[in-house]
Amino acid sequence: MATVVRNAIKKAENSDEEQQKRKNVLKAIEGRRFAALVDLRDAINDHNDERKKRASETLDRIHRDAVRAEKELPAIPGAEAYEQQMAVYLSPLVRLPSQEAREHFRGKRTGPKAKEDHSRLFAYELACNVGLGPQFVHWIRKGSDALEPAVYCPFPDVARYLYTFYIEPNKIAVCGLQSCQKMFVRRKFDQRYCVPGHGGSNRSARSRKKKAEEQNDD
Repeated sequence: MATVVRNAIKKAENSDEEQQKRKNVLKAIEGRRFAALVDLRDAINDHNDERKKRASETLDRIHRDAVRAEKELPAIPGAEAYEQQMAVYLSPLVRLPSQEAREHFRGKRTGPKAKEDHSRLFAYELACNVGLGPQFVHWIRKGSDALEPAVYCPFPDVARYLYTFYIEPNKIAVCGLQSCQKMFVRRKFDQRYCVPGHGGSNRSARSRKKKAEEQNDD
């Protein structure tokens, strides 16, 4: 009997470790997706075609990594049934058949249009991460009967996207220097680099690239 109990406990512990591993991997992927989407937004605002292409390619790699992780990592109990239910609910909202709606729910892009149009890609990615989560509500202020309008977010990730892209859309940015690309909080509306020195580094890199292209043309 004691052996059976120990084996059951060990199996439960292994299951918990596997689920924690899954959470850590998917959390890291989600962090990369968030940073890439901020980068794409800044690239669109700056009309920087090279940066838009780079951010779009990064998002594409992240999607492939997410799909591979979903296949390789241990499944969450009940996740299959939950995704099927969500697909039925999502289908009329996103105007896609239930199977495609399921892929939409799992973060996979559908169709080539979003891949070819950077602005469309940004809008689609943002809708995938924000569209179904927030709810407009009124909170009762503590200690009084006063009502305050608010947005309720059931998940922290939804709140992060909502704050970054809607509430404070120019607060968080990704450094414009390709070799850096760290996220930072802007001190000024038009700040493009996490530190002033990276602006000079980026200009030097563009100058070297331009000279190299001119030499190749000659």
